[in-house]
Amino acid sequence: MNCVLACKIVTFQILTKCIAEFDFQIPSYELAELKSVGDVVTYYSLPRQPVSEEDKLKNSDLPKNLHLQLEPVRFTEDTKSFFKDKTAFPQRDTIVTSLKYRNIYKGYQNPKIYTKKKGYSYF
Repeated sequence: MNCVLACKIVTFQILTKCIAEFDFQIPSYELAELKSVGDVVTYYSLPRQPVSEEDKLKNSDLPKNLHLQLEPVRFTEDTKSFFKDKTAFPQRDTIVTSLKYRNIYKGYQNPKIYTKKKGYSYF
């Protein structure tokens, strides 16, 4: 179990398999501590607590009049009827810049109500 993880490629392969198998990410500040296979086994054998404050709130006992919405409700073409075609940001597009959330959430381009004419600036 005390086999040292010297090769970075093998270490990467082992850790990605562990992440996929146990469905638990390793924070970057703890990667430096995993120097052997025994360290990896010890890390994954410890009980895990929620890391973020949102997860702690989600798992805690909240009062009945308090609701925590973890997933955002976004204005897109699919949810137009839910919001009755009203948006908080008219004339502005919804742009998803994060690579992580780009596959989860779609961007939305609002239809432009006005058109610019030559020589005139509306804004």
